[in-house]
Amino acid sequence: MHTALGPHDGYVVGKCTIRDEHYIYVKGTGSERLLADDYRTWSEVDRERLRKVGATVGHGSGFGRGCEHGGLIVWLESWRLMDLAIETAGERLVRANLSDVVTFEVESTPMLLD
Repeated sequence: MHTALGPHDGYVVGKCTIRDEHYIYVKGTGSERLLADDYRTWSEVDRERLRKVGATVGHGSGFGRGCEHGGLIVWLESWRLMDLAIETAGERLVRANLSDVVTFEVESTPMLLD
């Protein structure tokens, strides 16, 4: 990963450790937050809007408690994808004026061999 941690134009990049796993997150600095801390208030429309922020770079995504608060978690196959993932999510958070968090986890995808 070559992207610097800290503030960028319209978003912040950081890292955290949860249960001995290392994560990178992108948090928008916009004025609208789609997902509140209480997951029971999350609408399907808001989840789908946030899923579009980070889903194109990962091999899977889901919702849960990320680095800062509840939000989208995207699984990447390799650390080599992290810079693209950060840039893509950051740009989309800025474009949508969001203050939500997208958390990235690197997780290999098993490959079946014949």
